[in-house]
Amino acid sequence: MEGADFLKLEELILLAIAGKSEIYGLEIATSIAKASEDKVQLNYGSLYPYLNRLEKKGYITSRWEEENERKGARRKYYQTTDKGTHSLDEAILIRQRLRQPNDVPVAIASQIQSERDVDKLLKILQHPEEKERIWAIYELQSAIEVNPELHWEIMQALATFIRTNSPEDKQGEIESDIQEALNVIGNRNIDRDIPLSLIDLAQTNLIRANLKRANLQGANLEGADLEGANLQGANLKKANLKRANLQGANLMIANLEGINLVRANLEGAILIRANLEGANLEGANLEGAILLLANFKGAYLSKANLQACHGHANFAGAYLSKANFEGADLEGANLEGANLQRANFYEVRNLTIEQLHSANNWQQTLNIPNDIDQIPF
Repeated sequence: MEGADFLKLEELILLAIAGKSEIYGLEIATSIAKASEDKVQLNYGSLYPYLNRLEKKGYITSRWEEENERKGARRKYYQTTDKGTHSLDEAILIRQRLRQPNDVPVAIASQIQSERDVDKLLKILQHPEEKERIWAIYELQSAIEVNPELHWEIMQALATFIRTNSPEDKQGEIESDIQEALNVIGNRNIDRDIPLSLIDLAQTNLIRANLKRANLQGANLEGADLEGANLQGANLKKANLKRANLQGANLMIANLEGINLVRANLEGAILIRANLEGANLEGANLEGAILLLANFKGAYLSKANLQACHGHANFAGAYLSKANFEGADLEGANLEGANLQRANFYEVRNLTIEQLHSANNWQQTLNIPNDIDQIPF
């Protein structure tokens, strides 16, 4: 049964493409909306991830029209492959064979209208076979497109699934079904979230998880283990990562504005161009972190360990009382208006007197060499 691992919306898209020799994106969306009497509407942002996935699976091919074919913006045309056509023929049979653990037929996304129907899919998340759990996750994602009112219930259910099934020890790898559930949560439309509610992934083992560009704004990740995780470009604005482990994590250009990182471990983390404006990093460990052009404006870093960190970071207005900069490279760092009361500058490198004097309470900084011009380079 090769080639039938597509979800309901992918099947609709394939059907729309199969009916034409070639078809471009807007025509696909219009065909589906018309056939479903506007019950299924796909915009640019929601359609093209499905098209890309179908093409990667080998179900469709695409081509850009030639520049001289017509006036206006170039269109990208799609057509089904033999594999895609064959998969459509198999789809009905495959769906009939897919059963819940108790052998009750599965409700497909287009039929999901109530919490009872959603429960049928949620039960499949307990299935012993990974491929069926992944299928259920895809169907739940499709269900949200068909019925947006189910959005928050499904998000909460997937978060619970991740917390319950993540590896119990550091040696365990993130399974494919856990990663797919994270993808759904990370790519969700946050405008559908219930106000003042949050995604709860506290105390969860997410070691080396791929959360690139994931939208986890306001999420609860307190105590979560994100060692080596890829959070490049992720949105963690006002999220709670208190005591979280982010050792060696990639947080390049991530939005960490207002985040709670109290006593979090960011040893060796990559924070290049990350935005930590107003973040709370009290007692956080940033030893050896790469802070190139990171923004700590107005951040609270009391008692934080910045030992051996380096990069042209912006600490303007930051609270750095009792912070440990031992062996740090402060070349190009902006300390204007920062509170350096009792901060430890033992063996710091590339610090100028202009940088130091632009800060507040610099006279109370500990372990500044007698002659600042002699600070080792």
